Amino acid sequence: MRVFSVALLVLAAACGTAYCAATSSESAEHGSNDAEDRRARDDCMKELKISDADLKDDPMMKAHEKLQACVFKKHGVITTDGKFSADMMIARSNRHFRLQPDIAADFKKAVEKCRPELEGLSGLKEDELAGKIMTCVSKNRTMQESMRSTPSKSK
Repeated sequence: MRVFSVALLVLAAACGTAYCAATSSESAEHGSNDAEDRRARDDCMKELKISDADLKDDPMMKAHEKLQACVFKKHGVITTDGKFSADMMIARSNRHFRLQPDIAADFKKAVEKCRPELEGLSGLKEDELAGKIMTCVSKNRTMQESMRSTPSKSK
């Protein structure tokens, strides 16, 4: 559960949510578009009637999956026909971690490993698909950093 939770925080940030509650300066360090990320998360929380308290008391991760599915849809990671778009997930993580190319590369490798399995799925509810996306990418990542790590420097 801990690995899934940590992965959820990192992956969610890469895909457009702000679960980690990073400050504006931390978000700037990571190169994220904080306003867009928060807007997507807040819009989804309102649409789904999910509160921060719901997310804190969510041992089975169901509220997180519903919220993540909504955010994934807003960012095109889950397409309008309910499919996974590896290309959009890679684009979102590249954008989010533009100042940390090593982390962006790690996400890309993980997504590429998941691509055949996830793009072949059909008939799932969007929250189930979101859970499978997060689980697969988490399982295939080699870096398990926190969002508060120091960005890498270009040489």
